[in-house]
Amino acid sequence: MKNRTTTNSYMRQNIQTLQSFLTKYKQFTQDVGPQLWKEDERRYRSLFERFSASRIEALKADREEATNYNVFSILKVHRKEVTTHSPFIANLLNPTGSHSHGSLFYNSFLKQVLKKEESTITNINPLHLRVRNEWHTSNFGRMDIFVQHHSHVNPFAWVIENKIGASDQEDQLENYYEYLSKEKKLPLKSIKLFYLTPYGDDPSPYSIDIRLLTELKKSSVFKNISYKTDIVKWLESTLLSIQSPSVLYVIKQYLKTIKDYCL
Repeated sequence: MKNRTTTNSYMRQNIQTLQSFLTKYKQFTQDVGPQLWKEDERRYRSLFERFSASRIEALKADREEATNYNVFSILKVHRKEVTTHSPFIANLLNPTGSHSHGSLFYNSFLKQVLKKEESTITNINPLHLRVRNEWHTSNFGRMDIFVQHHSHVNPFAWVIENKIGASDQEDQLENYYEYLSKEKKLPLKSIKLFYLTPYGDDPSPYSIDIRLLTELKKSSVFKNISYKTDIVKWLESTLLSIQSPSVLYVIKQYLKTIKDYCL
């Protein structure tokens, strides 16, 4: 399927180039003289016929594959972090999510984002892992994505704060850190704060004190991640391992959405 899609895309590009050339050449010959165009038309008749056949084949490929059909863009939800991106990512990270691929997306996310093996959060029992979207707390705010491993041997928790065109809230990330360290009573090695933006920007001092942010970065608690690099690489790294055609199709559409609209 991949080779066919690539071939069809290449074919469409060649057809567009040829069509543009022929249009310009026809105008040129008409400016010079109608007789010149008639002579060349006979000479290149077979080329025109092949062009028409190729155009029909490209249109047929478009009907079969509908490469421009994207449900995310049709529904205009590509910039809605709360109702689109956060629940979609949370479902993928959940080993018991409806994607039915177990820990594939969770393990790939850690490998691509952390760039190194961290046994604290990779050595998990999927049955003990809880991934929640829009996790509400009593005193520490609402977290876009909250992940917790309920285990006496290896407890940990981390938060993904997702920002697409939204501003930081007052003490938002500081509250999340306090929730994980004090409310959950987890040591630094068992805490992660991911700040997800289109380009990997830093949070504002309004959300977290600069000194605290620096300390958390040094201790590998806090990490900036981006849609442009981290999310794209994460999902692309899973494509060859996805067995379900429907899941693969949706992941590819989501990748296209990120590349076309979010970046």
